[in-house]
Amino acid sequence: MKNKIEKSLSNLLLESSLEHTQTAIIITDANGVLTYVNKYAREMYGLPDEDLTPKDWSKFFTLLYPDGKTPIEVVDLPLYRLLNGEAVNDYELCVRTKKDNKLSYYLINGNQIKDRNHEVIGTFLIAVNITAPKVLEQELKVTIENYDKLIENTPNPILIHKDGSILFVNPKAAEIIGAKDSNDIIGKCFLDLIHSDSKESVIKRITQVKSGKKLEFIETKITTLDEETRIVESSAINVVYRGQEAIMAVGKDVTERNRIREQLEKSRQQYQSLFEFHPDAIFVFDLEGNFVSANAACYNLSGYTPEQLIGTSFIPLLRPEDINIVLTHFQKTMEGEPRNYECTLLDKKGDFISLSITNVPIVVDGKTVGVYGIAKDLTDQKKLQEKIQYLAYYDSLTNLPNRQLLSERLKEVLTESEQNNLSFAVLFIDLDRFKFINDTMGHDVGDQLLKEVAKKLQLSIRDQDMVSRLGGDEFIILLKNVEKEEVNRIAHRIIAQFSSPLHLVGVGDVLITPSIGISLYPDDANTIDAMIKFADTAMYMAKAKGRNNFQFHTSEMSQILQRKVSIEKNLRNATDNHEMEIYYQPIINLETQDLIGAEALLRWNNPELGVISPVEFIPIAEETGIIQEMGEWVLKEACLQIKQWIHQGHKNLQVMVNISIRQLQNRNFHHIVEQILNEVGLDAKHLVLEITESILHDPHDSIVVLNQLREKGVKIALDDFGTGYSSLSYLKHLPIDRLKIDRSFIQDLATNSNALSMVKSIIDIGRNLNLRIIAEGIETEEQFTVLKDLQCTKGQGYYISKPLCPKTFERTILKKLL
Repeated sequence: MKNKIEKSLSNLLLESSLEHTQTAIIITDANGVLTYVNKYAREMYGLPDEDLTPKDWSKFFTLLYPDGKTPIEVVDLPLYRLLNGEAVNDYELCVRTKKDNKLSYYLINGNQIKDRNHEVIGTFLIAVNITAPKVLEQELKVTIENYDKLIENTPNPILIHKDGSILFVNPKAAEIIGAKDSNDIIGKCFLDLIHSDSKESVIKRITQVKSGKKLEFIETKITTLDEETRIVESSAINVVYRGQEAIMAVGKDVTERNRIREQLEKSRQQYQSLFEFHPDAIFVFDLEGNFVSANAACYNLSGYTPEQLIGTSFIPLLRPEDINIVLTHFQKTMEGEPRNYECTLLDKKGDFISLSITNVPIVVDGKTVGVYGIAKDLTDQKKLQEKIQYLAYYDSLTNLPNRQLLSERLKEVLTESEQNNLSFAVLFIDLDRFKFINDTMGHDVGDQLLKEVAKKLQLSIRDQDMVSRLGGDEFIILLKNVEKEEVNRIAHRIIAQFSSPLHLVGVGDVLITPSIGISLYPDDANTIDAMIKFADTAMYMAKAKGRNNFQFHTSEMSQILQRKVSIEKNLRNATDNHEMEIYYQPIINLETQDLIGAEALLRWNNPELGVISPVEFIPIAEETGIIQEMGEWVLKEACLQIKQWIHQGHKNLQVMVNISIRQLQNRNFHHIVEQILNEVGLDAKHLVLEITESILHDPHDSIVVLNQLREKGVKIALDDFGTGYSSLSYLKHLPIDRLKIDRSFIQDLATNSNALSMVKSIIDIGRNLNLRIIAEGIETEEQFTVLKDLQCTKGQGYYISKPLCPKTFERTILKKLL
């Protein structure tokens, strides 16, 4: 009885325990029929209190794999596995009840129920509800995943290290450090990445973090794997990483920010330097036109310090007449338009300063908030411009209008005269003997003379007329709205102004006279160039008529000018066209009448113009420079001819060749002569070069060349002595061997006692200077005899022989000597 009671009591206690446990307990038979399901399991799965086959209980819930989505295959079911002899230990699955679609997680453990014969008669399963921790685990996992994503994707670098060894870096930190990925860095020494400049402070901060101190963000220099220095702004805190205490450093790369900041600071300093040290005045105005700032140059410009200017208006600094225009420009600038203009400032001393102003709007967020200005001092530049302008239009010596201003005024007068049917006149003035005065008395005297001449000319004209200086001793007077009678009176007045000597300081009285050529509009010409050219032509005619007079242009003068142009044109090709020929005039010993040489005289016979006198074409050749080439041709031909005659037996002959002052101005002339003598094979003693007194225009350079010629054995003769600028002071320094008395003295020798005395004096001068004297232009027996009596031993002229061509010279002169 007692055993039955104990057994019943034991079954009752077991059943009570199974019913009231918070664990699902399920018992099946060998066919999988649920034979017992405790109360907890029935409530959890919504099962009825009856036996259920697998097919039946599947109507109430679905068994899923732990992912909560995939149904468990039959072979993986705990019941199937138990019935097939497999163990079921800690088998995790999900159960979704169909009554409420609720998903729960369970941990299943089970075993087989066997009889005494060890036959399987059923199964026993215990399912522990692990939904709450599972959900918590999943939430934790999601949290960790989200945290990891945050760490991975944060734009800021994060690095975790422990005891100096790197445990973790996020991609941004790896990128900054220069690693391909985090694996290149993990395990490396953290301090190896710290730049030496920051290493000490980083070690100190690690100690502070470990002690629990909160750190501020500071800048730290790091060294990347590529040895590049970067700057990171970072802080650090204590963390637990994968179960171990560590330090997490968080920051951001500020290298670029700092670079920009440095550039901005540099730009600010550069701007400040530009502002402070710029030589031009730089300032800022507010919208009312008051100074907000001003650099030091503003003081140099205005006399007001920046402190005195700030807060004041710019208007009181302006010249009154400039205020409106400056305000207009200021308004345009405030409307967003940069402006550049000129105005005048009244400085603190009361002086006017010319300025070039540049205004630029200061725009912030699309709005003009002020005006930036630069002022450049133009005062000196303006004065220079005025001086340049003056020099461009006025002669610096006489202060008269120059060629440029004359040209512009002539255009104005021509236009006015054409429109109003008016007349005007051009007077071309050249001073007589000015070159002689300038060369002999000095350029300072010449300049003083030109100034006085300018004053005299201005006194001779009306208020509406203009005197201009072309250059040298040439002047042009423009007479507006004038008839020929009035021109005539003004020209007489000019001549009269120079009838008395001009008094020059330090020199005394100097007499200078003008030669004036006049052209009239519209009678003579209707263009400016023609008016000047015709006046110039008339001036040369005035000189030809004795100087110190005026001549109106005539058509005949144009013909003369036209002939001059034609001569120049044909002269250029005369030697190439074989139009030139050299004639030779014998020079004899007047005592013995022996032939001692000949003077080479150039003749020109042009097919178009006929025979042209040297008096006409030589000046043109000198003026145009053709004389250089022509002179060389004459010299070579003359040397060839005298060489030929010497070869024929006339051993002591000399040829005298005239050379121009233009040839002597060529410093290589002595080389040219030497080259010709060498080519011809002529001894230099047979060559005499004749120069004229025009050498005194430029005696120094000419004397150098003449000395070089004499050193080579060439003889030098001074031609036409006594007619030009001869001076005994120069004569004694000239390297000459011979003096040739001009024909003008010889012509009156027999009838004029003054001429006789003059010739005698020249002969005496020559003899005292050990010079050979040659008289030229001997045309009568009487002249021949007087010269012999005066002991002039050599001469030439038509009485002896006219110039002859080479063949005639040989036939009539040389043949007699053989």
